[in-house]
Amino acid sequence: MQELSDAVLQSIIIQHGLLVERAKGIYSFSHLTFQEYFTAQIISEISEPDILKNLAIHVIEKRWREVFLLVSELRWNAGILIYYMKQTIDSLLASDEKLQFFLKWLKEKSISSKVSYKLNAIRAFYFTLIRTNANRIMHYDPELLELSIALDDTFEYAFDYEYKIIEADNYELDNDINFPSELVIDKDLVFAIEFDSDFSRSVNLSLDTSSDFSDEIRCLNNLMCKMLVSNLPLSLYRAFKLTCALNINPELAQSLVKLLNQLPHHQRTDENKQIFVEWWKVNNQIWNEKLRGAIAKYRNIGHNWQFSEHQNKLLEEYYNANKLLANCLNNGCYVSPKVRSQIEDELFLPWDEIQQSKLQE
Repeated sequence: MQELSDAVLQSIIIQHGLLVERAKGIYSFSHLTFQEYFTAQIISEISEPDILKNLAIHVIEKRWREVFLLVSELRWNAGILIYYMKQTIDSLLASDEKLQFFLKWLKEKSISSKVSYKLNAIRAFYFTLIRTNANRIMHYDPELLELSIALDDTFEYAFDYEYKIIEADNYELDNDINFPSELVIDKDLVFAIEFDSDFSRSVNLSLDTSSDFSDEIRCLNNLMCKMLVSNLPLSLYRAFKLTCALNINPELAQSLVKLLNQLPHHQRTDENKQIFVEWWKVNNQIWNEKLRGAIAKYRNIGHNWQFSEHQNKLLEEYYNANKLLANCLNNGCYVSPKVRSQIEDELFLPWDEIQQSKLQE
């Protein structure tokens, strides 16, 4: 019998490739997919609630992602798993006062936005916007809208109309209910602020004779430098034009046009890039402060959060875990309408508010 078993095992290894002998007498599946599926299958068949609570602990670990998706789909009711996932995710930032203040700002900012999307999707958008670097914002990295789309599918075409404000002076944006005017303004303003900082760092590198960037020509050839010379004014102009077209924050529009007029000519020539860099060395600090101050005052965005490395890591884990939670909710699993509504409504909210909501139930 042992010989027959060994023969079958060797057949599985050689002919089918399902198993791999890692060491003498120790085997594992050749593909992680098998391991993920069988792990999920076992977990989904166990009725004890603690098994799901223990699974939820791994919500921030990427290697467990497929197991969560499979378990939420295989269980006849995924409500308990979703609840424990949400509880674990919320606790990630619960003890950090600064991150809780950030979530409170996120809630206030989303409520103040007059766009017709779900509040949780708007919170997800602003969370992603603040956590995304300028280059990805400018080029529309799909992840900028990914979680918002998962929470509200009307986000899918959120920025299709953006460049029409540049192409047509008489484009009636106020009659287009699909145009997320305030989100576009804030996206462009955040891009301007973030690119300011990146460009200033590039220019400072060019002045550091101990670095590899001591040659200013190399600085000018830096992609960020080249993009800023043309895209910073374009971004601010687009935000200015939108605020005027929709009569949003007239004071901000006045501030933006003043700041735009202070920038040197920005056509794409090497001479103008050099002029821009020279101007930037002298004026960038004061100009940046005015831009950031105006944006913070009139749009309540662009704050210099200065998160620590540890806080940035927590925010990244928090975002990815929320994205996994949203994917589980959208993968066809059954969750009672009441639980689903409660979970979705509480996404990206501060810990105190979530706890207060539980006390009122």
